[in-house]
Amino acid sequence: MIGSQVSSDQSLHERMMDDGMMSISLRAARPRDAAAIADIHTRSWRDAYASILDAAFLAGPIEREHLASWTSRLRQPAPAQSVTVAEDASDQRGGQVGG
Repeated sequence: MIGSQVSSDQSLHERMMDDGMMSISLRAARPRDAAAIADIHTRSWRDAYASILDAAFLAGPIEREHLASWTSRLRQPAPAQSVTVAEDASDQRGGQVGG
């Protein structure tokens, strides 16, 4: 937390609420999360690679490719795979992949 002192025993949730931030929860991704994860993945690619990759490629069917990939990954996860979803009360906001 920038500019704030908090005790080490205060939870992240408590600090977020003290600062007026919305509450975010983390959970393991499920197969039904594939579309939302693919959407976040696609939007982040288009933003991050806009100056690197061809615009026609980024405007292409990468949504379908990401959806197919995430659907497969979440239906049949690799043994060491870990996918975490971050969400607030309204929808998914991000995630993390490990393994």
